[in-house]
Amino acid sequence: MEDIEIFLADRTMLSRICEIEKESFSVPWSESSIDYCLSHYPNRVTAAFRNGALVGFAIAMFIEPECEIADIAVTPSERRGGVGRALMNEILAHGSDLGCTDYYLEVRESNEAARRLYSSLGFCEYSRVRRYYREPTEDAILMRLGINERLEQRLGEN
Repeated sequence: MEDIEIFLADRTMLSRICEIEKESFSVPWSESSIDYCLSHYPNRVTAAFRNGALVGFAIAMFIEPECEIADIAVTPSERRGGVGRALMNEILAHGSDLGCTDYYLEVRESNEAARRLYSSLGFCEYSRVRRYYREPTEDAILMRLGINERLEQRLGEN
């Protein structure tokens, strides 16, 4: 992961972020939605680069003491290469700096790679929304990480 660089995204990255979004999701966010997130608090758009190329991004909303991870995507050729983990670690670190104690996200039931990543970071399933996603229709798994659970997980690793 040391070859992955994380930066705060800006509007010059919008077209590439939209490309990655379209590569990643059957119903992608609109360009105007992503553009809005780039410039409006409490949204924070983070970009991941490898070898100078933008290869992933994440959109999180920080409303202390909570953070909602609204979107995260990695270009297909870079998946399972540590980019998603690097983005998630940056979100958790930034949230910690702000005093966030709870992190939330939703994920397609069939997205097992993402669910494994989130679980490895300490997120736990707490609910589901039936038929939330379209194209194809699928349940959303709602996951949460509380700061106490993360601390307990880290202590258990030692």
